[in-house]
Amino acid sequence: MQGTILPAKPVHFPAPRTRNPVHRLQGVALSFPAGTPAHYDLRQDTMTKPRILVVEDDAIIAMEIAERLNRMGYEVTGTPATGEEAVAAAARDRPDLVLMDIRLRGPMDGTEAAGRITSQTDMPVIYITAYSDQETRERAHQTFSYGYIIKPFNDQQLLCAIDMAFSNHALHRKVKESEEQFRTLFENISDACFLYGISPEGTPGRIVEVNAAALSLLGLPRDELVGKEYALLNDVCCRQGFPGFMEQLMKNGHVRYEMILNGKDGRHPLVEINAHLFLLHDRSMAIALAREMLS
Repeated sequence: MQGTILPAKPVHFPAPRTRNPVHRLQGVALSFPAGTPAHYDLRQDTMTKPRILVVEDDAIIAMEIAERLNRMGYEVTGTPATGEEAVAAAARDRPDLVLMDIRLRGPMDGTEAAGRITSQTDMPVIYITAYSDQETRERAHQTFSYGYIIKPFNDQQLLCAIDMAFSNHALHRKVKESEEQFRTLFENISDACFLYGISPEGTPGRIVEVNAAALSLLGLPRDELVGKEYALLNDVCCRQGFPGFMEQLMKNGHVRYEMILNGKDGRHPLVEINAHLFLLHDRSMAIALAREMLS
């Protein structure tokens, strides 16, 4: 008896829930009103509404900007009217972002206040101003900021500027953390490290950084090594084979060879060098790790 193929029963899936968006963090559900922006707060290990400090010396305009931000789901930590008050509020309340009017009443303008805030804390600043003249733009460029908005502006322009500021600040923080990790690793490697540029033709350029082990190996201060042509570190007796080593480096991305280096007061250490090629901001660089070969 042949089996009979039965028609498949229809499967009903439950309709998607339309409740407020939920952000999950380590198994904990955090719910915000629909449309509310949210970000991860590293200081408290929670998902929170972004907190913004509004610095504006016109009380009516400050209130209007604060109301806009509240409608968009942000939390306004305060609306100081002077540069001095802004610096104090930023240090006290630790907002996630500062909207800073450039022209403030009093001895401290917005650019000076922003400079003091960014030198003391790691928070992005967006300038807001009613002026777009050359003088105002130059004042804004005196300090680093994450945006510049011309008044009057609409909600979409304000939201885009804030989103871009948060995104760029997060990227800047990641780059900074990577640089700090590299610096820690670089300084704590026991081998002597030489970081130098590579020309488009594949020839070694000037040394851009060395670690403490390199200074100890050669007995030279940092200012005598940084900026020096890397090829000149090689003793005259070994320079003939150096172009071949560089050719292998450019071809394979790494090379290992032995070399005698020139140090201070007649030092000529024989070292084994492991060199690796890499890109830094689209520029060819090499890092050479030199280990002294003791007899």
